[in-house]
Amino acid sequence: MADKKTFEPGAFRLLLKKAIGEHRTQAEFASETGISTEHISRMLNAVSANRPSKRTLSKIAGHASGGVTYPMLLDACGYN
Repeated sequence: MADKKTFEPGAFRLLLKKAIGEHRTQAEFASETGISTEHISRMLNAVSANRPSKRTLSKIAGHASGGVTYPMLLDACGYN
């Protein structure tokens, strides 16, 4: 039986930080993606132990910096 991947919060947070990039704020990224600033903050600060939805990951990937891709985000969140 193949091992099922699990949500890796630390890996996801690193990817999210990289996706936001060094030259924009969390608020700017939130505005670009349509994700609330509060939700971005919760994901970055591990306040929520829940993995983000595929829809949220798609929004992040659509505006990501640093070479962060949708498949990378899916993998970190245990969808692959």
